[in-house]
Amino acid sequence: MKSVIYRSVCHLSLLFFASALLALPKPGTVAPTLQFEKLLQAPPGARTDWASLSGKTVVLEFWATWCGPCVQAIPRLNELAAAVDPEKVIFIAIDDEDPETIETFISRRKMASWIALDQSKVTFKSYGVTERPATIVVDGSGRVSAVTTPEDLTAATLTSLAQARSSPTPSGVSDPQPPVASGAVSALSEPSIAERLAAKVEPLFEISVSPAPHSSGKQFLMKHDMAGNYWWYGVDETFLLLQAYNVPLRRFTFIGPKVADDYDFALKLDGLETTIAAPVIRAAVCKALKLDVIETDIPQSALVMKSTRNAAKLLQPTASTATPPSAGVEHGQFVAVNSSLDDIAAALEDYLGTPVVNETQLNRTFDADFALPSKNPAVVKETVLKMLGIELTQERRLVATFVVSNHQREDKH
Repeated sequence: MKSVIYRSVCHLSLLFFASALLALPKPGTVAPTLQFEKLLQAPPGARTDWASLSGKTVVLEFWATWCGPCVQAIPRLNELAAAVDPEKVIFIAIDDEDPETIETFISRRKMASWIALDQSKVTFKSYGVTERPATIVVDGSGRVSAVTTPEDLTAATLTSLAQARSSPTPSGVSDPQPPVASGAVSALSEPSIAERLAAKVEPLFEISVSPAPHSSGKQFLMKHDMAGNYWWYGVDETFLLLQAYNVPLRRFTFIGPKVADDYDFALKLDGLETTIAAPVIRAAVCKALKLDVIETDIPQSALVMKSTRNAAKLLQPTASTATPPSAGVEHGQFVAVNSSLDDIAAALEDYLGTPVVNETQLNRTFDADFALPSKNPAVVKETVLKMLGIELTQERRLVATFVVSNHQREDKH
């Protein structure tokens, strides 16, 4: 079930908590000092004080190897770093984990950024970062330009910021307010959710679904921790069913109107096997939403995944088992992190819109990152075989499907 939890989080992971956003530096303010115990992947003699970085645009990415959305953003950050002048734009990834964990991770997974170790959390605290990922752009004058996300940043924006600061301000002319990068994240407008988060006393074990307070605008908030526990606020029926049943959305058939309300959902397992918790999660979701869900196996034509001799050589063992599993296609790039072959099968099914069944009998987890710009089945088959050593063949299989009905709602109509 973990893969679907994380896949859903990944699509929305670039939203922050209201309380965390309010604590981050505001655009236009002077950037706090950077203090690190160690700097990896930086040029010899590199320094991170703002005097040494003067004239350069700096992208600060607060991350961790255990943070799924952070790891998911690495290909995008690498893409940005490759598209800008490294003399004008610097990427610094800031982590508070131990050096051995980080060094092992970057030995297996490419990161174009400088890696800054902040085990004392001095820089995390000075920037008010309590939730990861957090992306802060600082311009050449040492002022915060944007609090944003890698997805909303563009190479053109970063280059324009660098060029705007490449010439000194003429004497006697006041320095204008720095430009704000497109996609900058503003503080969320509903304090009631932030107050709920701050006031909540966390139980030791929790699977709960409760109605979300009514608000003027729909709002999704997410929190997760190092232990792989999740709290979602303002989620709908579809989201909850995906978490409960761990199958692609196309496997569901809905009878009657869907539930229109939003809910708060907490999943705090602290290491409990999700296979043990899964029936309880399903029961909680169905009870809260007053749903009947019937599972049935239907013979269908499906793409069947089978390993070849090259699979052992091509499949890349995961760089960090602490990172929440994820797999999916975004902007023509297939990215899998700490993913089983079942996770990869589900991601391919989502992408192609046709059943994909894993019969590889490979039980480990893997990382993958390769271009997949076409939904043409022939192209997907060829690419997956080339990049993963996994063959996709069209065969007949029994495919689990789920019929969802809400009889209480139907009776009212």
